[in-house]
Amino acid sequence: MIFEDWAAEELQSDKWEILETPIPDADTYRFEEPAAEVEVDEGAATLRVNPFTRQADTSPLDDFKHFVTSKEPIDVPESGVLTVETEFTVRGINNDAMILRDSMAGFFLRDAESGFVFGAVSNGTLAGAVVTSLAPEDETPLAAVVEAWKRLLGEERHKYALQYEKNIDKISVWVDGTLVYAVRGVPVKIDRMHLGFGLLTLGRAGQPLHEQGMELQLGAIKILGT
Repeated sequence: MIFEDWAAEELQSDKWEILETPIPDADTYRFEEPAAEVEVDEGAATLRVNPFTRQADTSPLDDFKHFVTSKEPIDVPESGVLTVETEFTVRGINNDAMILRDSMAGFFLRDAESGFVFGAVSNGTLAGAVVTSLAPEDETPLAAVVEAWKRLLGEERHKYALQYEKNIDKISVWVDGTLVYAVRGVPVKIDRMHLGFGLLTLGRAGQPLHEQGMELQLGAIKILGT
């Protein structure tokens, strides 16, 4: 099933929105860079921030600089494997190409109830996986960045796939058909997932930015199952 083919001339407001999450002593935190640019053209969505400016005081809010999420979730099958596929390219701007944590762009699946997020990421040179939580009051159930390849990606699109197998609590991240990251027994049981894409860093909380930015060009999104 095609979830999004980017056929419209702009990001559809009835389908996508900026992620917001409740935080202590405030209403919400909005994962949005003020100068972010979003374009939809020729079957792709492009998200660009140059440079990052947002700096939160609390991790993990310090990680995601801009996060676009689907308004409606997709149902997770009780058995079998849910697979979500897409293709994207990434262009790093003033980033350290050999340190994936410095700045990344990626495609994600998110559990709204627990804040659990996992996805495939790239900085234009390296590819990997991110697993974390976007619930400020909760301990991060898992946190990982796994580098897949160095000096491989280049300008062409690469294929990324995210998988979730509910009955064994297993998540997997694939890049160009190669398994990048997999773990069984994640500490959440997910019934529905939101899709998302965004730009992030994974430095220490409060670590100064250094004028880095990032551009993501995302192709069609497909939902598959077994």
